[in-house]
Amino acid sequence: MSNLLHGELSEAAINAFYHVYNTLGYGFLPSVYSKSLAITLSKRGLKVSSRAP
Repeated sequence: MSNLLHGELSEAAINAFYHVYNTLGYGFLPSVYSKSLAITLSKRGLKVSSRAP
């Protein structure tokens, strides 16, 4: 993803998304995935702000 403006950050976010989805599977409310993704990104050292304006 070197051709993207923030390629490393994009790659980290996509990898975290797949980790959450593969761990939880399908069928949950979007809020469950959102919270899980925020936790995963935080554990990976990224600053997360949920539902920022």
